Parts: sequence; structure tokens; C-alpha cells
Amino acid sequence: MALPPDATIADILHTLAKPEDVLCDILSRMYEARKLSGSRIAYVRIGIGGAGKMPCYRILHHAENGEPDSDEAIFNAYWYGNHPLENPTSSLNNASWSSRALSMAEIEGLLAAIRGKSRK
Repeated sequence: MALPPDATIADILHTLAKPEDVLCDILSRMYEARKLSGSRIAYVRIGIGGAGKMPCYRILHHAENGEPDSDEAIFNAYWYGNHPLENPTSSLNNASWSSRALSMAEIEGLLAAIRGKSRK
């Protein structure tokens, strides 16, 4: 069963075996994108073709919710497990990705919430 077109990593955290690890992987790639681009921001979208148990994710330099990503905005895309996709991602396959992106700050907030729960 495919995910809704506007699903985010926040929507599927409960389906992941190791959500903290996944969020750390995403943040690591976001920091890398920021460093290489000289940007202060980064965003992430998830692939929506699967059930959300092992999502691919796309790191972006710029994102507008509901708008397609341009090739210039795409840093890279990764399999669940943090391995780069074999084929370069491009704007030609925007339909495979969520229409909603989360910012680095939102991912950091999700990670903080998970870590707060796991320490209690």
C-alpha cells in the first residue's frame, strides 16, 4: 500500500524499526548538503511508493510544499540505510516523492522528541 502523496518522515516514524537511527542518517545527509552547498538550510522528502517501513529519502537545498523539485534543488537521494540511490534523482521523477518536505529544524525536533521519550 502506497503512502499518501503528502506523507513525511514524521507520519511514518511509528513504522520504522529504528526511528532514531533513520533520523540521525537523514540529519547527517542534511548537514553534508549544507556544508557542500554553503547553504544554511536543507530539507527532506520521503519516497511515497512503498508502505513507509523502509523509505527512501531525498535531500534538498530548497523546497516548497506542493511544488515540484527542480534539478538544482536536489542534493541527492538515499535508500533506507543511508546508501545513495544508484540512479541520480531528478525532477523527472517528482511524482515518486512526497509533496511535503520537512526542514532540518523539524527533523532535529523529531529526534529530540524520540530521545526524550527513550530516556524516560
